[in-house]
Amino acid sequence: MTFGKHINPHRLRAAVHDLVSQTSILRTKFVVDPRLGILQVVLHPSSADTLVPPVFVAETGSSAGVLARGIIDGPFGDPQTSPMHAQIISSEDGPVLAWILHHA
Repeated sequence: MTFGKHINPHRLRAAVHDLVSQTSILRTKFVVDPRLGILQVVLHPSSADTLVPPVFVAETGSSAGVLARGIIDGPFGDPQTSPMHAQIISSEDGPVLAWILHHA
């Protein structure tokens, strides 16, 4: 998702971070227990620090798009390892939000 130049990428990151820390379903992952089978686990609100990393600064607007595509096509958001991943990429054209969610 792209935003215009008038959006501050650090404030956008803070808003996404707050949303994740306050919304348990965004911090929910699945684990496999040998005895109990598949379990749903809600991570602590502080896990938002990992799920929403600091703003990444891209050199150009086109490189921001390439980085976002790499995040979307990458290993983030596997429901057994991480419930989601959100990365804000800052560029001269404005911020880009790459957000991957996995839920049952």
